[in-house]
Amino acid sequence: MKDIAVEYNSMDFATKGMIEIIVSGRDIEELFQELKQRGYEPTMNSDYEFKCKVDRVILDELGERF
Repeated sequence: MKDIAVEYNSMDFATKGMIEIIVSGRDIEELFQELKQRGYEPTMNSDYEFKCKVDRVILDELGERF
């Protein structure tokens, strides 16, 4: 099992088209690269955390995976 947590502000659903997520854990590098390849712009906060704005479809997909 991968060490990944995805956090977001649920208020973003009602007010924004894009939702800012914070991804943390030891196994985030693969997801960081995947989001870059899909056209998103993740930004590293530290070795074990990054943030990125994604749409609802991606957030739902991440919810199923993690």
